[in-house]
Amino acid sequence: MVPFIGNCQSLPRFVPVTEHNKEVIQINTDERTFYYYVPKHIAGRRYSLVFLLHGGGGTGDGMIYLTRISDYAEEQGFIAVYPEGIGNRWNDGRNVKTSLTDQRNTDDVYFLKSLALLFQARYPIDEKRIHIAGISNGRLS
Repeated sequence: MVPFIGNCQSLPRFVPVTEHNKEVIQINTDERTFYYYVPKHIAGRRYSLVFLLHGGGGTGDGMIYLTRISDYAEEQGFIAVYPEGIGNRWNDGRNVKTSLTDQRNTDDVYFLKSLALLFQARYPIDEKRIHIAGISNGRLS
């Protein structure tokens, strides 16, 4: 038998939902929820802002678990934001008849712009480094 000689590495520490902030803001007539994570050592420079959009039926806190992006936010020094769609969906323009957000023609773009402005008011954000990523119903096309 050949002995195993290798380099085992542990996974980075998972930043649990309990270490994220959760807030609700009023957008038009809707209360909109979002989670976010600010690295513990944030000072002295402008930061990237990364929005992570859940898929249809998903949630902001589900994206925290699914992506583990907050681990990288802590390592790399950016702010991760996990907004939530209305009825667990985004208004992606497909006009899905069973989707509450499509029925109401929810302005998710306005919601995300409002969040960007909110974070720019609170933290030194580099406006050239604001990014959005998502999966399924939350993906950009």
